[in-house]
Amino acid sequence: MMTKFVPLGTVVAAVTFLATLLLLYSRSMRLQEVSVQALELDNKLRDAEQSIEVLQQKNEEFAEAERDQKSYVEELDGKVNVALSKQSEAEANYKRCEDSKKQQLEQLAKQNEEQMQKLKAQSETDKNSLQDQINKLKTELEQFKKICEFVDKANDQGRKLCGLPEPNVKPS
Repeated sequence: MMTKFVPLGTVVAAVTFLATLLLLYSRSMRLQEVSVQALELDNKLRDAEQSIEVLQQKNEEFAEAERDQKSYVEELDGKVNVALSKQSEAEANYKRCEDSKKQQLEQLAKQNEEQMQKLKAQSETDKNSLQDQINKLKTELEQFKKICEFVDKANDQGRKLCGLPEPNVKPS
């Protein structure tokens, strides 16, 4: 009984190919995770924009209420000082709210920009790494094809090694 051995180059090439496929799969899974994170950030930004719209609507409501308050103050001349005091307090609160909102929006925009830069950099790194791996595999494939030029194509093992079809044998 004759034992058939697979050439070491073939085993190494197959193992390298499988390892590369596994690495490509893991990189694509990471890319999907990054895409999900980008979508989550986009949703957060959209939510922030909606919050801004709500705040603007409330600001408009506040402005309308302030106009109503002024006409009431004019009607009730005796309560002018009290109403002005409340108005000043409301404006100070409004200013603090606007300042706080502005700071939060700036901070959120900065965080989003930083995250996007990180994601872009990671994506570019992953892309370059995958391209390097593809080029390496192409080179290995070319080397493998060169080996097949020297393999005995009449031999079953040689045909299997190089992926050649079985010869057509005509029945007698």
